[in-house]
Amino acid sequence: MGNTIVYVDGLNFHNALMNSRELQQYRWLNFVQLFEIMRPNDDIIAVKYFTSFRDTAGGERFEYYINALSKFNTKFEYLSGKCIDGTRICGVRDCRYRGKRDYTQCEEKQTDVNIALSMLDDAYQNLCDTMVLVSGDSDLIPAIKLVKKRFENIRVNVNVPGPDDRQARASEIRETADNEGRVPEKLIPVCQLPDTFDVSGKTYSRPPAWE
Repeated sequence: MGNTIVYVDGLNFHNALMNSRELQQYRWLNFVQLFEIMRPNDDIIAVKYFTSFRDTAGGERFEYYINALSKFNTKFEYLSGKCIDGTRICGVRDCRYRGKRDYTQCEEKQTDVNIALSMLDDAYQNLCDTMVLVSGDSDLIPAIKLVKKRFENIRVNVNVPGPDDRQARASEIRETADNEGRVPEKLIPVCQLPDTFDVSGKTYSRPPAWE
């Protein structure tokens, strides 16, 4: 058993798993419980979640959820990036839709840098024996390589969220790690926060839109 810190690329995780039609109702996810079940022999000292929020109803629900999870388990930490709205054009060829083809999408900034700096800072402070990076983003490969080069005593594992085809596309980051695996989809429904709970006199409840 050793100290383990988990680093979750929030948008990557969300796009891979929580956008699944079968899993959307399970967004009230207890990340700490999820990784404690996945790694029963580790002492998980922190689960660090990196993302940003849009100024929309959906963004407000997600911010509420992050605050609830932080209160429910102090091992969960949220590190904020920045969300910049950009205009995209629908890329579907031969689309029969005759209306407006452009749409607004959040372009997340600072997340990759925040993850990389957090991993290096934790390594220099000798806070853990194992790092678990939950992402399929190849932009994080330099951070993995630098941690492994400077700190030979730290093992870096990668868990790519999502189905088999996403795993296959993330071969480069998987090959960089000391060990690699996936986030089992069957655990998502199991690892849910209580529908309603109280912390320090405040009540938190699963948003109706997520039921």
